[in-house]
Amino acid sequence: MRDTFTVSIQQLDPVLGDLPGNCAMAEAACRSARADLVVFPELFLSGAPLWDLARRHGFAEQAMTEVEALAAALADGPAVAIGTPWLEEGRLTNACAILQNGRVDKVRHKVEVDAGPFDESRAFASADMPGPVDIAGVRIGLPIGEDLLGADVVECLAETGAEILIAPVASPYTPYEADRRLNIAVARVVESELPLVVVNAVGGRDEYVFDGASFALGADRRLTHQLPAFTSTSARLVFRRSYDGWTLEPGERIALPDGEAAIWSASVLGLRDLVRLKRADRIVLALEDDVESAVAAAISVDAVGADRVEAVAFDETGVAAPFGLACRRLALPSGDFGAADGAVLRRGMADAVLEAVGTGGLIVRSASSSTVALGAGPVGRGVNPMAELCRSEVKALARWRNATRPDGAQGPEGPVVAAALIEAPCGLEGAPANDDLLDRILTELLDGDASVDELVKDGYEARSVRWVAERVADGEVMRRRSTPRLRLAPRPAGDRRYPITNRYRDA
Repeated sequence: MRDTFTVSIQQLDPVLGDLPGNCAMAEAACRSARADLVVFPELFLSGAPLWDLARRHGFAEQAMTEVEALAAALADGPAVAIGTPWLEEGRLTNACAILQNGRVDKVRHKVEVDAGPFDESRAFASADMPGPVDIAGVRIGLPIGEDLLGADVVECLAETGAEILIAPVASPYTPYEADRRLNIAVARVVESELPLVVVNAVGGRDEYVFDGASFALGADRRLTHQLPAFTSTSARLVFRRSYDGWTLEPGERIALPDGEAAIWSASVLGLRDLVRLKRADRIVLALEDDVESAVAAAISVDAVGADRVEAVAFDETGVAAPFGLACRRLALPSGDFGAADGAVLRRGMADAVLEAVGTGGLIVRSASSSTVALGAGPVGRGVNPMAELCRSEVKALARWRNATRPDGAQGPEGPVVAAALIEAPCGLEGAPANDDLLDRILTELLDGDASVDELVKDGYEARSVRWVAERVADGEVMRRRSTPRLRLAPRPAGDRRYPITNRYRDA
């Protein structure tokens, strides 16, 4: 009976869909690890989220072929637990393959596919309750992702003899997710009385940003290891057998960023990975003379550097100057389009011109969640990194970046956002003059599902409440056409769904 067991956790950033490339990344990591077991995050081999790509004929089969090749290549190396799609007897599952002695020794399958943010049940089948896997004489329980949310999967693993729990997950960032993740893990440790390691994905994939921040808890619930957030890294964990089970030797515990620092890091990582994964040659930054554009400019330059950012605008703006960017003026065809439809027509032409100019690059358009909720956000291709931050949060982010140059930022020292832009109210005609008031009304209407009458009775000014409610009700078509966004909030203001043909008005 062995007294020591070592685990290498690999918090790495795979490329979604690049099965051979991710396999090569995993092999390199395993060859440099000094451990009995090397663990990768959920669906590492394929990247996550897969959506309906998982169902494409041949995709899972190719992933399985890569896993088998990896096992053969590491025949003399450590055991490996790697997340991958798995197709067996016609059932496609979100799985963790255990590689030992040159072959795929076992496959563990995710049970809870209905609970997460990625609608996995449309592609993956739910598995039966799992048992532990024997690795070098130690019985390892492998709950996957949302298997940790409830007690059932971990309880089954503990009752069937698991000695250590290791959970590969792909949990995207929100301002509250790291604390939620830790609280869930502590609950599972209390119930099972087993040490638990959580290995989370890191990197930007489409609109989602995975923050990493993997960690380990001893059976006594103490945090023994905390990996950094928003960074590819690894850690070696040492377990030692004691009279009452396995104990974890204490390791490094990195303080996690919070508040504006975390939001900034998530935005920079998400934008940088979008550029990398789309193989874009530059960011094409569509500017207006507002605080959202200034913050989007700062994030873009911090992410990829000023030499890979092209600033463009249809109107005069000084937003680009603090970053050393020359702003290219774009022109629209002239003509009398009529008072009623002219603004709509000009907006459509502006979108067409911008998309033509943006060929080969990643177009970045910016509007806060407040603006998106009111149906006035940008439409068309590209990404809106501001779309899940209300106006008040964007202004707080601007003040933070003016006072702080984050580690690794490629942009200049602050201040980089003009004070006049931070103090300026929302530019929509008829909007409340105070952005804090606008955001509070939106929060009550959208998060609290309040009626206009309720808000007026609570002391809000009737005209402002009715104006906001009318814009929200009339803005559904534009919200559905909105430019894709970086998802940074659990339920952003622009993410509500109302019927387009809705006649109900309580305003």
